[in-house]
Amino acid sequence: MTLRLPADLDAKLAERARRTGRSKQDLTIEAIREAEDHCDVPVIAKRLTEWFPVR
Repeated sequence: MTLRLPADLDAKLAERARRTGRSKQDLTIEAIREAEDHCDVPVIAKRLTEWFPVR
């Protein structure tokens, strides 16, 4: 799956990756996993499919 982030968020993610020496992918996965601890996974999946429909 490829996520297309808004330019401002992508820039912030790239900067954080540079500062921490980690990849954008690793940071994104970590954020998703942390969100899972605070959200209902089916709700997240539903929202993602609404926001990013498969074409």
